[in-house]
Amino acid sequence: MLNIQQLSAEDLKHAVNEVLQHSIYKENAQKISQSFREAGGYIKAVDEIITFTR
Repeated sequence: MLNIQQLSAEDLKHAVNEVLQHSIYKENAQKISQSFREAGGYIKAVDEIITFTR
């Protein structure tokens, strides 16, 4: 996990390389994306947030 307060260029480079070199990150992002679509997508999410904040 990256520490935003102490993030160096080298840390960011390492993190990006990690994501690009391991397909599991892409696979998991696709699973999450599908679950979001099945739950109603971003429009549903926005509606829920607006309802919650009222």
